[in-house]
Amino acid sequence: RERERERESERRGIGGAIMNEKGTQSDEESVKRKIDEALACDCIADLKEGPCGAPFVEAFSCFIRSQQPAFEKTDCSVGFAQLKDCMIKFPDQFQDIADALKPKVGDSQE
Repeated sequence: RERERERESERRGIGGAIMNEKGTQSDEESVKRKIDEALACDCIADLKEGPCGAPFVEAFSCFIRSQQPAFEKTDCSVGFAQLKDCMIKFPDQFQDIADALKPKVGDSQE
């Protein structure tokens, strides 16, 4: 039992962050920094607001984490499913984005 506790301790970094087999505390800190930098971008400020803000932040953060080699097996399906459900429930929050993605009259659709 003592050995199991030691292994669990080793898997957890400072602050209780759980590491995977390849991940280290410095990996966790690096990913956290990347997530914070990405979330600070004005380009997604509107997405962080409103009723779908928390699911967006969760899914976006998970996506960034999953792009890092030490966390490449991260499963983001639950976070993105929650974001999708929220988007369906509150479509008005995303109308500006939908309008921006619609092809303009006269644009070729090749």
